[in-house]
Amino acid sequence: MKNRIAFIGIWFFFVIITSTTFATGNSVSLDTPRQSADTFENGPRDLEILKQFWLNIQPSKLKRRTYSSKLMAKAQPDECFYGIGENNIYPFDFDSQRCWGGKPKVNESYVFGLTKSGKNLWFGTAPNMGCLVYAAIADQGIPGGLVAMGTNLWVCEYGEGLYGKAHDLPPASGDWRPPSIYIYNTRNNTLKQKIINDPLIFETLGLRAAGSSANVVFLAGPSISGIGGPAETDGINMFAFHARSGDFLGSCHFSEYKNIRKWVVANGVLYAGVANNKNAFTDPSKVPAGAIIRWQGNAKNPFIFEVVGWVDGDAAELAVRYLEKVGILDILPVKDIQDGDPGFHPDLVHFKPVDQGSIKPAVRISVLCSRNKKVPVSKP
Repeated sequence: MKNRIAFIGIWFFFVIITSTTFATGNSVSLDTPRQSADTFENGPRDLEILKQFWLNIQPSKLKRRTYSSKLMAKAQPDECFYGIGENNIYPFDFDSQRCWGGKPKVNESYVFGLTKSGKNLWFGTAPNMGCLVYAAIADQGIPGGLVAMGTNLWVCEYGEGLYGKAHDLPPASGDWRPPSIYIYNTRNNTLKQKIINDPLIFETLGLRAAGSSANVVFLAGPSISGIGGPAETDGINMFAFHARSGDFLGSCHFSEYKNIRKWVVANGVLYAGVANNKNAFTDPSKVPAGAIIRWQGNAKNPFIFEVVGWVDGDAAELAVRYLEKVGILDILPVKDIQDGDPGFHPDLVHFKPVDQGSIKPAVRISVLCSRNKKVPVSKP
């Protein structure tokens, strides 16, 4: 229990220091930096502090050797901030407007999901994660409850923020903003924001999962309704792109699931771990907590998946193990990671080994692009 509390504290500290910031000298960033890309913002001192932090946490696992780093991307201010509960302006274009009397605020605080395809790194962001995570923990009983707070470096408005009120968000998610999609070209070191004209991006909490295979890139995350947002159904939202051309292939809302975190490629096949949204099934009592899904689509029809196994918890982390003697691919999901519960549970759960389709569970669900569809299920 003590170790778990310590881990929660460390994890939350890490999220806070990489989260909501103002555009001061210490702000965390994501767009093309306006200073040398070879150093952290305050030079070698910041890098040394970061290295020492992790060496203190994991002294036995991190050998004392020379590490190098390069700042490749930096977030830019996107809101003119006047104060908690004030008429702050978001979005705000600092290239064409002046934020008279206010402070430039950075809402993009977290690289949530990242995948590499060819020369490009594709990643999706999440907004003000320190605020959202603290709110989830506070809901579990932090003394004092959820109170708006801020410093010169970060702020959480919660229920006092006018943006959250205007979008019918509960106090715990009042600091949410729509996520963004970026492409970083590792050959010419350029960053490009991918703007898509799709209303589903405004119903997405954050793009926490990214995967790529067969010239298709996916970015996905839970819907904003998962934290009590507007009247959109629970589920996950998925966005697909052509890896080489960068063309937007479309989006899909999957009501069958409520969370998605990691993707893995095994033997050339793309898999993802999800948490099931039991309320989307005709008999929730028969539905396991999570599932492993396998991609069966292509660039012309990307949103085709099948369930290849059930797990007892949210399949938060995936690892691939090859059993050469028996020729079986075994995907190991980490068990029972829930939102608002940042503790790490190292026990692994075998669901059903898969070997490119010769071993299948008793019941498969063909998952197509859907909204509010009730899906029958029978637990294997």
